[in-house]
Amino acid sequence: MPVKLSHGFSATFALWLAVHPSHLQTAYEVWTAPEYADLELSGFVANAVEPWGAELLAAPARAVVKDLEHVPYIVETSHELLGQVITDEWPHREVLNAMPR
Repeated sequence: MPVKLSHGFSATFALWLAVHPSHLQTAYEVWTAPEYADLELSGFVANAVEPWGAELLAAPARAVVKDLEHVPYIVETSHELLGQVITDEWPHREVLNAMPR
């Protein structure tokens, strides 16, 4: 999950997405195939991410492949806070200081 930070910085967070088992099987089948470029997954955030913590848990989200060398990125949600996380700019010190060391 890419997050825009102030002063031109950015951070990318590992976000787990809980998906239906059939969608997980589809992802597994295309992960190393050309069809990976078209992979879209819908599910729910399955891990807390600081500084937002558990407030993101179970947020509905859609992820798509933007770069064949990377895992899918969260691009859409109906969850208000997750929507802000992926679209707004956040104070870089606040976000970076909340990261585990």
